[in-house]
Amino acid sequence: MNYYTFKRGSVILADFSPQVGSEIKGKHFAIVLKKKIDLQMNC
Repeated sequence: MNYYTFKRGSVILADFSPQVGSEIKGKHFAIVLKKKIDLQMNC
């Protein structure tokens, strides 16, 4: 598994699956709001 670091203000393509209730699901663009975030990416 790979881990990537994104800076605040970065636009990323995030997968919001699985859906719970009326939340959005699937792949959507998202903006990173925290100063530093490490995400696990499954490639």
